[in-house]
Amino acid sequence: MIDALFSIPVGRYSMNREITEKELNYIKKLPQRKNQSNKVSLNFYVLNDCKELKNIKNFLEGCLDNYLSLTFAPNKELIQTYITQSWLNYTDVGEYHHLHKHQNSIVSGVFYPQVVEGRDSITFRNFDSTAGTSSPLRIEPVEFNKFNSSSWEYPVSNGELFLFPSPMQHSVSEVKSGFNQYDQKGNDIGSLQRISLSFNTWCNGVAGAEKELNHLVLSKEERYDTN
Repeated sequence: MIDALFSIPVGRYSMNREITEKELNYIKKLPQRKNQSNKVSLNFYVLNDCKELKNIKNFLEGCLDNYLSLTFAPNKELIQTYITQSWLNYTDVGEYHHLHKHQNSIVSGVFYPQVVEGRDSITFRNFDSTAGTSSPLRIEPVEFNKFNSSSWEYPVSNGELFLFPSPMQHSVSEVKSGFNQYDQKGNDIGSLQRISLSFNTWCNGVAGAEKELNHLVLSKEERYDTN
């Protein structure tokens, strides 16, 4: 038996419905600016008090609650986790999203309103390989798996959400076309813009314990009280 001890929890959830035309139009029309290798929305709080994305936010919060229950298993009477910043990433053919991690956050998420299934993906890098604490002997495997890989690429689908510890580095490879997929209007799906909605989280309540000398009281800023 091989037990996945101390494994890194990556949550995958599906909304099981299509993104509505109203939701997608709102997402596409948001003002943008140039990022390091693609584009990002000028609004860094897109889920705050936004009627157009309310149903999506409810889905994200429900998944976050499930993820935390299965991983951190917190006492919800003492501490609650909530979404802080949220923003949209726009990546065209020929662009990519540089390797990065999310600071000042506990769990981060990436949700996909618009991707080309079979083309778009997200790549995570192993904590150990980043810190330089992986196995001291490099043995080339005959087949890569989740135990011997320094990075792992997941295909992504429309309406899918990934949740992961915020210090976990991740990236998006260069978006390529040439898939020869067309919609009913004859538009080339292979050149469709890749759009993702990212967000960070923080906690409100009491963390730690006085006797352990790590007691901490965390309060929630008014800007995040949008419900």
